[in-house]
Amino acid sequence: MLAQRSPSDSGWAMAKVGLSVLGVTMGLVVASVAATSGRLAAALDTAWLSWVGTISYGIYVYHRPIGIWLDGRVASLIARTALLLVTAISIAALSWYLVERPILSLKRRWPMPRAGGTLS
Repeated sequence: MLAQRSPSDSGWAMAKVGLSVLGVTMGLVVASVAATSGRLAAALDTAWLSWVGTISYGIYVYHRPIGIWLDGRVASLIARTALLLVTAISIAALSWYLVERPILSLKRRWPMPRAGGTLS
């Protein structure tokens, strides 16, 4: 039998907070695309945000398994969230520098064929 979740469960709170953060983040992305100059564009045009964008796919891939692993091991929502952020960003950065970037550098050796079927 499935147990019912109450609003006091950390999973419920995380889903609500996570979705709120996602909504605000997406709003900032849309605003940054719409405004190419001004304070918002200057605030979003920083080196650390660019770096986070570089490793963002890794963060996306690794955050869920890490979160599931932490779920039964860390009771505090704040501690679990902090550990999730630090661990996901760290593993995503390692993945980028040790796996993804070296593999992407191989693209120069084997170019994709053009629509005509010939390599140039």
